[in-house]
Amino acid sequence: MSLAFLQPASDWRRQKLSHRAIALGLAIAIELLFLLALLQLVPSASKKLLPPTTTTFQMLPAEIAQKVTKVEKSGGAPPAKTPTPRSAPVVVPKVPRPILTMSKDEFAATDISKLPKNGGNEGNGSGKGTGSAMGPGEGPGGEPMYNAEWYVEPPRGALALYLPNGAPPNSWGMVACKTIPNYGVENCQQLGESPVGSGISRALRLAAWQFKVRPPRIGGRPLMGVWVRIRFDFTKSEKDTDNSDGPN
Repeated sequence: MSLAFLQPASDWRRQKLSHRAIALGLAIAIELLFLLALLQLVPSASKKLLPPTTTTFQMLPAEIAQKVTKVEKSGGAPPAKTPTPRSAPVVVPKVPRPILTMSKDEFAATDISKLPKNGGNEGNGSGKGTGSAMGPGEGPGGEPMYNAEWYVEPPRGALALYLPNGAPPNSWGMVACKTIPNYGVENCQQLGESPVGSGISRALRLAAWQFKVRPPRIGGRPLMGVWVRIRFDFTKSEKDTDNSDGPN
């Protein structure tokens, strides 16, 4: 009888102990979870413990603020350029031109503006030009060039200022000039001379401001700005007696 009565009491104790063990395990698990939660909350709590900061702003005057804005828009001042050293200009010494002494009569003979329009007798030159063109490509730059005809023949001594030593016998010089109003010429260029190096064509080019030639005509209309050929042929060697045939 006693054994039958004691058997249920032992089973009840075992069940009670198992319930306590389960409850203890649950309590430990809850505490561990709570501890983990506290550890995660520690950084945020430390941040909250920091003292609050205060941000202050300083307002600039209107003039300074505008200057700062302009500097920001322009990107600042451009970098300073290094000055490039300039080389000193080369000074070319001027060579004085030789002074030609002429008498009063010789100097007056060089002025052809005082001669009659139909020609004078002082010079022995004769105009042989017909005004016909020499053909395309004969003038400078491939332009057509015409034979010139004197409107006023140049007198003796017209080249004396530019050819002081005179011209050798049987020599010649030739220039090309453009016609302008009032029977004048301009932009003269040297075409040739004989003997070479005599300076005759250069003298003609320099004295061309005195020349009066008839411009070529087409249909009765004078042509301005066209090239004409002017040639001087010297047949005597005496100084300042240029018995010449020209222009051609």
